[in-house]
Amino acid sequence: MLNPKDGLLLISVIAILWDRFTGWKGWSVDFVIPFGILAVQFSVPVIAKINRLEREEYLFYLVQAGIAGLIPMILVWTGIVQFAVPSVICAGISFLTLAALFIFCKKDTMREFHKKLRM
Repeated sequence: MLNPKDGLLLISVIAILWDRFTGWKGWSVDFVIPFGILAVQFSVPVIAKINRLEREEYLFYLVQAGIAGLIPMILVWTGIVQFAVPSVICAGISFLTLAALFIFCKKDTMREFHKKLRM
């Protein structure tokens, strides 16, 4: 089964290639990437709730989605993005998600980091 972050990567690559080979307009980095990341961030808790997953089972995916959500801001700073509003919204929500995870679930978040990254 394709998990949300793999789907995001696949869709983003296809969109960037499509944009590139149809004459670069930038819609892939302006809209597809930020909205795709937001879709993943909102879908992880929904999938976890529907599948009745424990916090430890989905927490690391949520952290990964939060970190990925900061990428559009990097694209804004480098000048690649022309329409910055979706990227700024995505980065803001991602930052707030990461902050909330570390404020309210610090113990579980750090335990998952140690487990997944073998720290």
